[in-house]
Amino acid sequence: MFISPPTVNIFSATITILPSNSSSMMFQRASLLLFLSAAACASLKAQDARVVTRIVTDTVPAWKTWKSEFGTMNFPGSWTVAAHSGDTAAIFTKTAGSGPGMAPTVSLVVEPIPAKTGSSSLPQGNGFHLISSTPPDGTGAFFMEYTVDGSGGTVHHKKEVRVIGGRTYSLAYAAPQAVYEENLFLAEAMMKSFSVPAPGK
Repeated sequence: MFISPPTVNIFSATITILPSNSSSMMFQRASLLLFLSAAACASLKAQDARVVTRIVTDTVPAWKTWKSEFGTMNFPGSWTVAAHSGDTAAIFTKTAGSGPGMAPTVSLVVEPIPAKTGSSSLPQGNGFHLISSTPPDGTGAFFMEYTVDGSGGTVHHKKEVRVIGGRTYSLAYAAPQAVYEENLFLAEAMMKSFSVPAPGK
């Protein structure tokens, strides 16, 4: 004769007390499910890592290094660099698209500038729109992001002014509004790689 297990009613909820062998089987099944779930998560994370690595590799096949008396910067191999003298150290560019006439370009300019150059360096005019900025700190370093409307469309700018080794540098990224975001991660990686030679070298 089968005897149903006793039940306990607490707050109108029914709790069934299972025989010890049933509890053991349920525990084993739960452990197996947890193990399988953890294995599936680990597999998905590994797959995501492979996908991200492939995307980065495919997007940026190779990097090069620019070096001059002003400093050092890594840049994508698909970009071109033009060394300048005077106020501009270098201009890095890539074609942003194709079409009739002059194709728009994405650029990053490196140049030494006068110390403590503040808001006076902001462009002026009706087409200028400031997005965000930080005031110069004690060394004169600051950041700004803005757009400028022109006859060829809107150009989005991101500019960082840094003071390194007693010298002030401007790192300015600019791109047509339509392609600003897709090239931003490359421009930021370039900016982060910028360094200047140690004094006396």
